[in-house]
Amino acid sequence: MPKGVPLTRQAETVRRQEIVRCAVRLRREGDGSVSMRQLAAAAGVGKSTLYDYFPGRDDIVAAVREVELGRLARKAREIAGLDLPATERLARILGEGQAAVAGDGPAAPASAGQRLSAGARRRLEALSGEHEGAVAEVIRQGVEAGLFRPMDPAAAARAALGAVGEGGEAGEVGLGIVLRGLAA
Repeated sequence: MPKGVPLTRQAETVRRQEIVRCAVRLRREGDGSVSMRQLAAAAGVGKSTLYDYFPGRDDIVAAVREVELGRLARKAREIAGLDLPATERLARILGEGQAAVAGDGPAAPASAGQRLSAGARRRLEALSGEHEGAVAEVIRQGVEAGLFRPMDPAAAARAALGAVGEGGEAGEVGLGIVLRGLAA
């Protein structure tokens, strides 16, 4: 991959992860947009070196989204396993999603011009499915406990996460409508 000193596969993987970590950190510290020049400087490499590890900017964006969506999915599973009422667990999971969207996180839709590789698309869909599955499981448990009215938990999870993904005032209103619709 890199053209200079040959690296082992493991060293390439470690360097690639370092670049992604730098991109995640810069994105969180700034306004959400990071230039390739900023990323290269933060990673301590030349701008052209970034392209030794990633074919293009979209591939870096996809890698950042994988990290962020992976964090959201892990957090959702963690919250889903807490010994709390389903209403509280659902509120916490959706709150994590709202915070991510407010920071232009992974729940925000990919830009229209972003071209994802088939592999990146599959990985993002799998992580999104894990996140959605945790929400659906909490809703299912809430239905069983009589906290939520009977419904299809998967459809309700998609509706709740769709509202969260809207972000801003529209997301708040949409999420409120969804949550009121869940109440028993």
